[in-house]
Amino acid sequence: MRLLSRIASAVLLGIVVLLAIDGYLSVRREIDLFDREMASDAILIGRTLKPLIVEAWKNGGETEAAEFVRDANRQQSEVEIRWVRIGDSVSVDQSPRVAVALLDSLNDNNEISIKATKGENRGYRYTYVSLPVTNGRAALEVSEPLSLLYTYTRSTVFRTVLLIAVLLIVSLLILWVLGVRFVGEPLEQLVEKTRRVGAGDFTGDVVLQRRDELAELASAMNDMCTQLEAARLAVRKETEMRLEAMDQLRHSERLAMLGRLASGIAHELGTPLNVVAGRANLIATEDLSREDVVAFSNTIAEQARRMTEIIRQLLGFAHRRPGTREMSDLTQLATQIIDLLTPTAYKSNVTLELEKTEGVPDVSVSRSHIQQVLMNLVMNGIHAMPRGGRLKISVGVARSRHLRVDAGPERDYVTINVEDEGVGISEDEIKQVFDPFFTTKESGKGTGLGLSIAQGIAEEHDGWIDVVSVPGEGSQFIVYLPIEVQR
Repeated sequence: MRLLSRIASAVLLGIVVLLAIDGYLSVRREIDLFDREMASDAILIGRTLKPLIVEAWKNGGETEAAEFVRDANRQQSEVEIRWVRIGDSVSVDQSPRVAVALLDSLNDNNEISIKATKGENRGYRYTYVSLPVTNGRAALEVSEPLSLLYTYTRSTVFRTVLLIAVLLIVSLLILWVLGVRFVGEPLEQLVEKTRRVGAGDFTGDVVLQRRDELAELASAMNDMCTQLEAARLAVRKETEMRLEAMDQLRHSERLAMLGRLASGIAHELGTPLNVVAGRANLIATEDLSREDVVAFSNTIAEQARRMTEIIRQLLGFAHRRPGTREMSDLTQLATQIIDLLTPTAYKSNVTLELEKTEGVPDVSVSRSHIQQVLMNLVMNGIHAMPRGGRLKISVGVARSRHLRVDAGPERDYVTINVEDEGVGISEDEIKQVFDPFFTTKESGKGTGLGLSIAQGIAEEHDGWIDVVSVPGEGSQFIVYLPIEVQR
C-alpha cells in the first residue's frame, strides 16, 4: 500500500496545484470583472444623470442643478453622488476626493474611474463624468465603496477553496477505492506470492480476473514458478544421482584399495591360521594332558579372536555406510587406520607411527568418509616409499584461513598431518595432484581418483587438504577440518 499512497499523493498534489492555479486565475478574473462592472455601473449612472443635470442647470442655474444631484444621491443607497468642481481654489465641500492632477484628462468625451487604495479615502471607487458649465470645470462624482468588491472577493475565494476541497475529497475517495481494488489487492497477492517463492514454495497460483499489466505479471509469475518447480525437481534428481554416483565411486575406490591390501592381510591372517592348525593337529594326534589341551585351546581361541578382529576391520571399512555426522576423536580414527594398514606397510618395509597430541577436540565428521581419506593418504605414502621408510601421522590444532575460500576469516581447525619420506612430488604435479584420474603411480597401482575423492570429502566437511612436498625428500598431506561445523 505504500506504492499506492505515493501514487495517490502525487496525483492529488498535481490536482491541488492545477486547481489552485485555476482557482487563483478564476478569482482574479471574477474580481476584475466585478471591478469593471462597478466602474461601468458608475459611468452609466453618471451618463444617465448628466443630461438631466444639464437641463436643470439651464432651467434654474447651478442651485437647481446641485439640488437635483442631492435628490439623486438620496435615491441611491449603495453609491454616493456629488457635484464637484475641479480647480485649485475650490472649497472642501465641492472638491473631488482624489488628487486633482488625476483629473487633468477629464473632458466631455471621456470618463475617469479611479480605485483609491491609499490615503484617507481608500476603500472606494470614484468615477467622474464631466459636466458642461459656464464658470470653470465641474464634474459629477460617483463614489462606490469597495466593501462590495471585498465581500465578493471573499465569497469567490471561499467558493473556490470549497470546490477544490470537495474535488480533493472526491478524488481521494476515487483513487483510494480504485487503487485498493485494482492495484493494492493485486499487489498484495503478488508480494505474498513472491515471499512464498523466496521461501521455496512454488505452489498456489495468483489468479487475477482482469486484463491489464498486473494480470500479465501474475500469469508470468505463475509460469515462472511452474518452471522453477520443474527445475528444482530436476536439480534434486540430478543431485541425488550425482551423490549416488559419488558414493558408488568412493565405494569402488575403497574396494580397489582393499584389493591392494589383500596380500598384506593374507600374511596377517596366515600366521594365526598356522598357529590354529598346528595346535589343532597336536590336540587331535597327541596324547596330551588336560593342562596341555586347555593351553592349546586357549591359544586357538586367542588366534581366532585376532583373525575375527582383522576381518571385522576389513568388513567395517569395505561396508558402504551413509555419511552421518557425529562427534569423533580423529586420533582414534587414525589409530584404527594404522592397525588396519600395518600388515601392508610391514610388507613394504614401512613403519607407521602415530604422534598423539593432548587436548585435541572432537569434530563433527562422517567417520567412514574420514577413514577413507586417511586410508588414501596413508596408502599413497606407502607407495611413495618403494625402498621403505617411516610414515608419521599426527593430529593437532591449527588456526588458518580457508585455503579454498577467498577472504575467509581465520578460525581453528583440527589437522591430520600424513608425512612420508618418499620420492616427493614436483611443483607441476602438485598443481594437478587433486585432479580426477591424475596419478604418478605405475599402471595398475592406482586409478587417480583417491586424492580427488579425499579432497571432495574434506570440502564436504567445510575443510580442505593441503600438500607440501620436496622432490626426493618426501611429502606432507595436511587435512583441515573445522572444529565447529554449522549444519
